[in-house]
Amino acid sequence: MKRPLTQRIFQKFNSSILEKVLFIGGRSRFPSVRVRCLEVAEAIGCDHVTDINSIDDIPAGKEIFICVKPLFDSEALEKLHQRGIVIWDIHDNYCPRNFIDYYLVSSKGGYEKFHSYGKTYIIPHHHCNFSGFPNPKRVRGKPVWMGSPEWIPQDLNFPIEIYNSKELTTEEIVQVYQNSTILLNLRASFSVTSESVSEHVRINPGLKLINSIGFAVPSISNREPAYWEIGPECTIFVEDNNDCQKWLERLHEDNDLYDRLRNNCIFKAPDYSISNIAKQYLELIVSKI
Repeated sequence: MKRPLTQRIFQKFNSSILEKVLFIGGRSRFPSVRVRCLEVAEAIGCDHVTDINSIDDIPAGKEIFICVKPLFDSEALEKLHQRGIVIWDIHDNYCPRNFIDYYLVSSKGGYEKFHSYGKTYIIPHHHCNFSGFPNPKRVRGKPVWMGSPEWIPQDLNFPIEIYNSKELTTEEIVQVYQNSTILLNLRASFSVTSESVSEHVRINPGLKLINSIGFAVPSISNREPAYWEIGPECTIFVEDNNDCQKWLERLHEDNDLYDRLRNNCIFKAPDYSISNIAKQYLELIVSKI
C-alpha cells in the first residue's frame, strides 16, 4: 500500500531517478522483508519484487538494486552486479563480500561488525505507526510481547499477551500496538548466553523499542545495544527477566513514571517515522546516481 505522506517531501527529486531503483526482497512473509523492502519502497515510490530467485524476473531499466534477504546465490548476484549498483541491507550474520557496492545496516553495532566489508551506511528501521498519532492514555492492561516464537520469554511469573509477528499482517501488527498499554522488549533468558544469539543481539535493529516509541507505549527492555542507541529515556531496562514484575507493578501504579516514558516516546517518535527514514534512503540513492 502506498504511503502518500512522503510524496510532498520528495517531489523536488527527479522521478526518473526513482524509476531506476528496485528493492529486491526475499520471502515476503518475513517481517524484515515487509518493513525494509515493501514499506520503504512504497514510501519513496520505488518498484519492488519479492519471492524471486532468478535474475530473469528483474524488470528492465533498473540500475540500483537494494537487496533485503534476497533469494539469490553468488552467480545470480554477479549477474545483478553487472546490471548496476547493488546495495545489500544486512539483517543477519550472512553477508556476501563479493558483487556488493554498498552495505546498509540499521544500528551502530551492525556498522562496527560489517563496515570492514566495504562502504557501509546506517539507516534505522521505521516504526509502523503510519498515522503519526500516539496511543491515547488509557487504563493499563496486561503487557504485550510481539516477535518470533523462538524469542518468547518463558520465565515470566505474570500473565502477558503474546503475538507471533510472522503470522500477522502489517495491519494486524498495527492493531496490536494500538491496543497496547505496556510493551515487553525481552528475549528468552536461556538464549542470551549463546554465541550466535549474542551476535544477533549485536546487530539487532531494536525494532521492538522503535515501535514502542512510535505508538508512545512505555516498555520494559533487555539491555541490548540497539535499545541504548535508540531511546534509553523511553523504556525501563532490566538486568534479567526476573526484575520485570516489580517494574510492571510500578508502571501500573506510578502515573508520573508512566507519563514521563510516554512523553519521551512522543518526542522521539518523529526520528523513526516512515517519512524520515524514507528520506534517508532517498538521499543515499540520489548520492549514488
